[in-house]
Amino acid sequence: MACVAVNSLIRTLELEFLQPHPRPILQQKEIIPFNKDLIQSLHAKLGFLIQLLDDFRMDGVEAIKDLETKLRDVAFGVEDEIELHVVDLYENDLCYNLVDLFKEADEEMGEGDTEAKKAQHSHRLRDVLQQAIEDIDAIKEELEKIMMEYKHVIAVQGSWETTLDDELVKIDGSGSSNHASHTKDIMIGKNNEFETIREMLIQHPSKQREVVSIQGMGGIGKTTLARRVYEDLSVVSHFDKQLWVVVSQHHNKRQMLLDLLGSKDNMKNCRDEEDLALQLYQSLKCQRYLIVMDDVWSIESWNDVKSCFPDDINGSRVLLTTRVAEVATCIGSTNYFSHQMQFLDQSESWDLFHKKACKSHGVEFETIGRPIVEKCKGLPLAIVVVAGVFPEDYEINASNLGRLWVAEGLVKAFKNESFEAAAKRYINELMDRNLILVSKRSSCGRKIKEFRIHDLLHTFCVREGQNNSLLYVADESGSNFPQKGVRWISVSFKDFDISALHSLSKHCRSIFYFKFSTVRPIISEFFSLLRVVYVPELHFQTIGIHLRYLWSPRARDFHDSLFSNAWNLQTYSVYGHRHNIGLPHLEFPQLQYIHCAEFFGAFPESVHQNLQVISRLNAMQNCDQELLRKVPYLKKVSIIIDKSDDYIKDLICLQQLESLSLFARTLDLQIPEDMMAQIIYNILLLKNIRKLSFEFMKFEWKAINALSKLPRLEVLKLMLSDLGEKWELPENVKFRQLICLKIWSHDLKHWEVGADNFPKLERLVLYRCPLLKEIRNSFAEIPTLNLIELHSCYPSAVMSAKQIQAEQHDYGNENMVVIEINTTQPCSLEDDSDEGEFDEDEE
Repeated sequence: MACVAVNSLIRTLELEFLQPHPRPILQQKEIIPFNKDLIQSLHAKLGFLIQLLDDFRMDGVEAIKDLETKLRDVAFGVEDEIELHVVDLYENDLCYNLVDLFKEADEEMGEGDTEAKKAQHSHRLRDVLQQAIEDIDAIKEELEKIMMEYKHVIAVQGSWETTLDDELVKIDGSGSSNHASHTKDIMIGKNNEFETIREMLIQHPSKQREVVSIQGMGGIGKTTLARRVYEDLSVVSHFDKQLWVVVSQHHNKRQMLLDLLGSKDNMKNCRDEEDLALQLYQSLKCQRYLIVMDDVWSIESWNDVKSCFPDDINGSRVLLTTRVAEVATCIGSTNYFSHQMQFLDQSESWDLFHKKACKSHGVEFETIGRPIVEKCKGLPLAIVVVAGVFPEDYEINASNLGRLWVAEGLVKAFKNESFEAAAKRYINELMDRNLILVSKRSSCGRKIKEFRIHDLLHTFCVREGQNNSLLYVADESGSNFPQKGVRWISVSFKDFDISALHSLSKHCRSIFYFKFSTVRPIISEFFSLLRVVYVPELHFQTIGIHLRYLWSPRARDFHDSLFSNAWNLQTYSVYGHRHNIGLPHLEFPQLQYIHCAEFFGAFPESVHQNLQVISRLNAMQNCDQELLRKVPYLKKVSIIIDKSDDYIKDLICLQQLESLSLFARTLDLQIPEDMMAQIIYNILLLKNIRKLSFEFMKFEWKAINALSKLPRLEVLKLMLSDLGEKWELPENVKFRQLICLKIWSHDLKHWEVGADNFPKLERLVLYRCPLLKEIRNSFAEIPTLNLIELHSCYPSAVMSAKQIQAEQHDYGNENMVVIEINTTQPCSLEDDSDEGEFDEDEE
């Protein structure tokens, strides 16, 4: 887990010393200029070393494992030294200030003493950096030596392009690998899936050569299922020829061809891949064959050999297993021939564990962990392991997790890529590799909002975190208390005494609570290096100077002065009460995300480069031009409107804005028609708006039609808004890019709409529209429509939605579905205004 330590240290160097606006105390002590050459050198060496380890993986080489452990310990140690040094600077500065109150000293002597202290602090850091560089150089030299020896061994064995040793892979008489026919494994459950795959292979009427894909996360049983089907007597008797090849992540075309041909001696000396491909093609010609390509990671591996598989319209099949969704989608014949592996249920999981337990040392890692590690190649394993801090079956918010990764320094971004974009890329890759179960998507359906991880994967994450001294998951018995300090602490039961963890606090960077209960104050003198506080309900005593992420929906009894030294704060999410967020928060240069009950504090004195999200700005106090110009890079903002005056006329300053939500504080706030027209006009000046939401607003439907002029609008939400009985959209009103439309309106009765008004609409959600009797049939003509969702709507409206669904299916759009929830009569809706049930989908 060296990547955790090295990436974290790299990010700490960047935040403390290399950012454009370092901590004021570091500037005052003039520590950075004195050590800048060493800082940059260490930063570069660490980046080179971690890239070297990523590019030249040598899994299973014991010397590499030992070296990674040494690297991890060095990086963690250096980071501790640096961050404790920063803590000491603040503590010493406080002591000097107190002494100055009671002591008069000679001015020249005082100046000399100050310069001596500066030099002392600078030399202390220099000693740490020099030793770190020596240690890293030694590790790099040892790594390069191991790599050279490793490459020499490979060269002696005949280069990457030669066949594997016969003792490792033996081929039986039929040409299929022992991997398929002789390796024993345990098959728990999966009977239905076995029948599904068998039907695709031998019972489907298609005579074309079809490609059948089995998709699922590592360790879930794809290979075992494929092997069971491969060896089934009905399958064996159905095909003239069967071949099996293991592709793997770093596939080799020549090796695949040799494996499929049987690695016969007369072929080993054949250097021409074209000759091998021709031999394979000829051996399969006019045969009804089944070829299994196991563990396919890329489309390129398929492209390398697909021309060798003739299609003689005789029912031949290619069966591939893959962890990557894109591979299954692009290579598989059709959706019909693609199968997503299902997780074992709790009983089946226990059966599997029970039957495999105690067979050999470390069996859990071999049967569960190793496939996960393999599957994480290209991603820092810590990205997955962090999921262990969350309890089992916890619905993980994707945006929150992404910000946690960034705060922990685990995210590696490409050139010109933000850390936030990289975090989203990681989450999408986890989904593509079937490592997570998506439970909720954003309004547009394009982004992952919440997900869960399977119990087996969660167990692996916790075990890996514990084995690498990263994670402590507290239990009520206290029986699993670690012997040494850890980085992350997770607590998921009530009334936990934080003082019990003081012995672990020296290295602790993150504390997570998952129960709403009164928690004793976290004392910064013990947890001085905290960078993440994820606690639902907390009485703050002090806040650490290294804090980067704060999430506490019920925080109380704290004030802004507690944050005065948290210079690298990135995420501030405290929204359980009305809280005035002002200075110094917006002076923090790394601050990106603010979520609170209401923001009506001061703005920074200069332009803020990183701030991207602010929730619940007070329109009267925070939306004038002078203030908004200080936060020009905002991408997402919600604004509370108290009066019907146009307080958002200066939104034109926010040309990077992509998401805008307007909330009227009360439903009875009536916005005059001319004022609403001005508000709409101001919104139309924001050309990058993708998502627009109105809540508790009261105006006419015709004002909404003007929003069709927004060139990039994808999501429009009209929630708890009374806009009149009739919404008529003329033919020339076209929401050309709109993907999702959500309406919650108690007074909408007639909706005159055509397919041309929403040509790309995919999702229509109606929530508590008691007077709307039907949805116009013209929605059946929208080819992109895949969902109509109705909450507490009139039965005839539901019936009209189902008619639209039937017509969509007739047109060939089998993916279009209707979801109805709590369909009731209008009389039961009129007095029900429970707004809490609706998920406003703020992320």
